[in-house]
Amino acid sequence: MAHERTSNAPLSPARLTLCVALGIWLGGIALACTLGLAVHLWPQALLPSTALTTTTGTQPAPAMPADAQQAMFERYQQRLQAPPAADTGQPSAPTMGKLNDPKCQFWLAQQRTAATEKSQALVREFCY
Repeated sequence: MAHERTSNAPLSPARLTLCVALGIWLGGIALACTLGLAVHLWPQALLPSTALTTTTGTQPAPAMPADAQQAMFERYQQRLQAPPAADTGQPSAPTMGKLNDPKCQFWLAQQRTAATEKSQALVREFCY
């Protein structure tokens, strides 16, 4: 006993087309209102980032004069060509290869936190 449902609303093609067009038009208006509200509420999010970085209020540092640069370069070259300093009783600076050694890292940390004669000796042994 299946009852078949029938609609009492007349469905003419012209009326259906008009309803679909009206729905699309109202959807477009709703989308335009939503975008307008979004632009009004979040203007910084939709603007290009260059507008935010136009001026920061700081001025760049003035350039160093050429003669000062030349003098610094000459001192650098002299330090490169100078022979190593005489032994002053202090250990030489650790090399990068030894600084990366795990034992050297451990004893350097120990030396920083709790300096003792033993930790100093072990830093000299593993890092220099």
